[in-house]
Amino acid sequence: MSDTTDPTPLTPGQMSEALVQQAHDYSTLSDQLAEILKVKPFKWLELRATVESDTRAERLWSATEDGVAEMVLKLRLKAIEKVMSSLRTRLRVLELEVRNLI
Repeated sequence: MSDTTDPTPLTPGQMSEALVQQAHDYSTLSDQLAEILKVKPFKWLELRATVESDTRAERLWSATEDGVAEMVLKLRLKAIEKVMSSLRTRLRVLELEVRNLI
């Protein structure tokens, strides 16, 4: 992926490849998040039994290794969604330019 200071923009083919790679990364990270979410209810209930509120249990969960990983994965997935959206938009604009519709 090129950054905004790169004088050589990506070709449509490169953007398509980048989109495929982002989709693969999204899938891999989603699988990792699913594994964490499988165990979260059980671990969360254990934490909840030791405190007086759901809020406190959620904070304790967030401080665990799995809790931090859950948060990081969700943020990375959101970032990938944004990149994929921008790639799709750019490809759509390029397609319309080729068709002389813009």
